[in-house]
Amino acid sequence: MAPQDVWPALLQRANGRTSDHAALEALSLVECKKDALTVRLVDPSAVALVKNRMAWITEQACDLAGAKVTLEVQGLAEEALRERDEDPALAHKAMEDPVVRKATELFDARVAGVRPRTDKE
Repeated sequence: MAPQDVWPALLQRANGRTSDHAALEALSLVECKKDALTVRLVDPSAVALVKNRMAWITEQACDLAGAKVTLEVQGLAEEALRERDEDPALAHKAMEDPVVRKATELFDARVAGVRPRTDKE
């Protein structure tokens, strides 16, 4: 299979496999070479899912390409570090805010993580 055809075929193969498809949807193809796929994390909330499905994604890419293919995910390490900086106490405090509480009730949502604000943000 031609390198540029691997990613679309991988998406097709994951169709109907909920966690695999969700992991691939959190990624965007950046570059496709004969022996490497470079993708970018476009959904920061999916860091854990993408990390969990990396072996399956790589295995399937190799199978489709008919050769060893490496998978590089841009942004994964940075988002993992950001997740590490999240403070559970801040999430609890955020839930005390009436606007946050109402939004979580209306949308059947949950507070996934809260980080302290930095000067960069």
